[in-house]
Amino acid sequence: MSMPTVAAIVRAQKGAWPEHWMGCDWDEARTRCWCCGFNRRLQRAHMHPAATGGPNDPGNFVLLCAECHREAPDLDREAMLTWLRETSSDLHGDRRWRAALELLRRSGISDDDVPAAIEAARRHAEAAGTHGGSFSPGTCTEIVRRALAEVADGA
Repeated sequence: MSMPTVAAIVRAQKGAWPEHWMGCDWDEARTRCWCCGFNRRLQRAHMHPAATGGPNDPGNFVLLCAECHREAPDLDREAMLTWLRETSSDLHGDRRWRAALELLRRSGISDDDVPAAIEAARRHAEAAGTHGGSFSPGTCTEIVRRALAEVADGA
């Protein structure tokens, strides 16, 4: 069987898991990486690898940029969905958000405060500008700094 089209993959997967597990919205799923959210050339990534008998049907694929495809697990559907859920940016930014959110986690705030800090970061991100459609590293850093300050102040 030949490789499915991008449109067929999106149709097959749309709604199969919550959108917030992805780095993009379903309406952008044909053009943005499902993990990092970057608007890059997409590759078809098997959830259950072809090397271990995974089929070439549209329901066995996700769409990833080359960098995310290299990082993705080659085990099964469950491993791929877990990886997407745990590594994709729910702020629909890019890889810089992963680094910024890791700083947030390492900042010393309690695990209980992380959701509040992420919500604060989301609010600050909505008010921020972008460079070429994505946040600059400096913008990401400042958004996280402000979110941490809000949580520390109990705002």
